[in-house]
Amino acid sequence: MDRSWMQIGNRVLQEYRNGVRSFLDFAFMHATTTQISCPCKRCNNVVLKTRDNVEEDLLMFGIVPSYIRWTMHGEESFTYEVGENDNDTDDEDVFEILEDHFGALSTDNWIAKRESNKHGYDEEPNENASQFYIILNGAEKELYLGCTDLPNNYYETRKILQDLGLHYSKIHACSNNCQLYWKKNTKADESLVCGESRWKPNEINKKKNTPQKVLRYFPLTPRLERLYMSRKTASSMTWHLNGRVDDGVLGHPVDTIAWKTLDESYSLFSPKPRNIRLGLASDGFNHLEI
Repeated sequence: MDRSWMQIGNRVLQEYRNGVRSFLDFAFMHATTTQISCPCKRCNNVVLKTRDNVEEDLLMFGIVPSYIRWTMHGEESFTYEVGENDNDTDDEDVFEILEDHFGALSTDNWIAKRESNKHGYDEEPNENASQFYIILNGAEKELYLGCTDLPNNYYETRKILQDLGLHYSKIHACSNNCQLYWKKNTKADESLVCGESRWKPNEINKKKNTPQKVLRYFPLTPRLERLYMSRKTASSMTWHLNGRVDDGVLGHPVDTIAWKTLDESYSLFSPKPRNIRLGLASDGFNHLEI
């Protein structure tokens, strides 16, 4: 059934009115009473109304444009049919992701290692390998219907995220946004710029002071490294040199004057395809006060 009428803004058009009538015919064909939930923007499928009242509301207020599948009016909801090999594919994806994240290690090596351990050939893995084995072992355990291996608390959950390289650093900041308590200012108790206290006034004498403001910093370097750990994103990171067609048309940042100027200024940096160029987006902020 055509539902393009739902995106029409002018509700006076005959196309919109015909669409409303087709919806009402469909809804009341599946209705068990003389009332249905009204999908107009004001009622939002919460209020039950008669056919005439629903039609009046849809013509006056319009239908909710995101209500594409009419599940409240007899249409079946979307269901995903699981194929024979879907579960195997999901498992392979999990192992592939972990293998990509930890780079040189592979699931084949891990399986071989596990089999050899059964025969008594034990060898202590290094720190990186240990994290890989722990996470990979957890990926084999179910997370529903009787699963008992879920994290017991918030701390354990954060530990898993940290092992995956998804951690962040907390840096105290001045409440007036003029200074970070970082590097040489780590132990300062007040801002060297405005003199504002680092700590909340009513909690200064407690065992552990509470900062007035905290900046959460997501380290850039490990995230850039992780882009090269995945075989799917590593090729995209070097596409500008290995996959792009140089047809003289501006279709990628590599075609811009800024990119070319940087390459000319740093001749030792530019030939290496894995080197990353970062651009700064100010979002309207003018640091030069012009």
